[in-house]
Amino acid sequence: MTRPRGRLLGGFLFLLLHEVRLAFRWRSDGQRAGRLAVLALLGALLFAGGWAAASVLAALSPELTAPTLAGASIAIGFVATLMLGHALIAATEAVYTRGDLDLLLSSPVSPLTVLSVRALGVAVRVATVYIALGSGVLVSLAILGAWPWLAIGPALVGLALVTTAAGLVIAMLLFATIGPRATRVAAQVLGAIIGASMVLAFQLPNLDRRADRGAIYRDLFAQVAAIDWPPTHPLFLPARAFLGDPHALIAWSAGCAVAFVAATLWFSRRFARDAAAVLSLGPKKRAASARLRPYRGGVTPALLMKEWRLLGRDPVLLSQIMLQLVYMIPLAFMWVRNADGGSTSPAFLGLMGGAVAAIAASLTGSLAWITVSAEDAPDLIAAAPLDRDKVDRAKLVAAVVPVGLLVAVGAAFIGQASLAAGAWTFAGGVAAAVSAGFIGIWHQEPGSRKDFRRRPRASWTAQLGQSFVAVGWAGATGVAAAGQPVLALIPGVIALGLLLALGESRRMAAA
Repeated sequence: MTRPRGRLLGGFLFLLLHEVRLAFRWRSDGQRAGRLAVLALLGALLFAGGWAAASVLAALSPELTAPTLAGASIAIGFVATLMLGHALIAATEAVYTRGDLDLLLSSPVSPLTVLSVRALGVAVRVATVYIALGSGVLVSLAILGAWPWLAIGPALVGLALVTTAAGLVIAMLLFATIGPRATRVAAQVLGAIIGASMVLAFQLPNLDRRADRGAIYRDLFAQVAAIDWPPTHPLFLPARAFLGDPHALIAWSAGCAVAFVAATLWFSRRFARDAAAVLSLGPKKRAASARLRPYRGGVTPALLMKEWRLLGRDPVLLSQIMLQLVYMIPLAFMWVRNADGGSTSPAFLGLMGGAVAAIAASLTGSLAWITVSAEDAPDLIAAAPLDRDKVDRAKLVAAVVPVGLLVAVGAAFIGQASLAAGAWTFAGGVAAAVSAGFIGIWHQEPGSRKDFRRRPRASWTAQLGQSFVAVGWAGATGVAAAGQPVLALIPGVIALGLLLALGESRRMAAA
């Protein structure tokens, strides 16, 4: 029995609108006015920057020569890596994290329709982010009448389609190679590494020991200028499409659409065939084991072991937290370059120390949300014959100790160049971590661990306060590590004052 065409189309459009609503819906938490104000400010900033960029572009008429196309291709490759990383992470979340595929695949809607809509929803999410970032430039170009440059918009949509197709193919290949459970972790880590690859590639010249690193970039520009491929070379097709060649734009858009459809069909059929393996990844009950022994040492050690065991049992969540450390790689490049060259100036030591403190605050904020706001058994903890402050202190220690170990590693490296700078780095990093932990306890926003990437945020006041506290401790740590501990008192006192103010606001709200 064949499925009526109207019902198939109606189911496709209904599910697609549902995906769009889920991607861009607001949380009804009383903070909509604040979010609208922030979006309005962000839009104004994007338009101001876009107008400045569009004013320059409108006066230019790009020549489709080999060096121009090569430079444009490099820029497109940079954006494509960011998109591919985003698409791979979004595809993994859409397949593994949402938890509604079992319901949709058991509905009367065709599995091919369900999975095709899910793939198209990923493409919409990826394209929307970059179109929104470029909206200021595109709107300004339209106002200035620079019509050829408006080809950037549809060309960017095509790039989102083809990178989403690549993300789906990579996710499915990982699924077939290492299995569904390992794919959940590997895809998210790989997505972050791909997304940061171009940023990390620009740091490679920092490993060169030559003093004049400007010569490295001049050599690269000279090599790009020496490219003598014809402008009609197939590898220049994306660049010509972005630069306004109408024939190239049509060919690029059609090719991206075909690639996306082909990848979606292949992914959907493979996934529908192996859906049972993916859907079996839901929460499982652990069987009782005779090896389990009662906790010893009191309440605090028991809570610490409980939090760390829960974190260790969830490799997906652990990978999402540790992905923040990917962006420490450029700092490692800078350290290797300066250490090999024997140049560890006070300013450089201050930069490294401040970066360690900022990362410590960010990591502790994430761990504090997991241990406090994402408690799996809040009713059990609340009903236990335990003092609430004692429970909160144990959860604070559970969030701070792992970060403190990372801070100690960073401080040890810095201490090789300056023992005082290493000591200030450790002290500032621990202070930033403890402050972030206290803020996470004082301003809780309950949520689920599986929603870590979209975890509920505290009030805008608490968010801004937490950001300023982290910046204050990072500044104090950097200034002290640079050899000016007296001046470091200024940002340190400001950070401490803001922290106390956030604690007082919590007590006032509770009263």
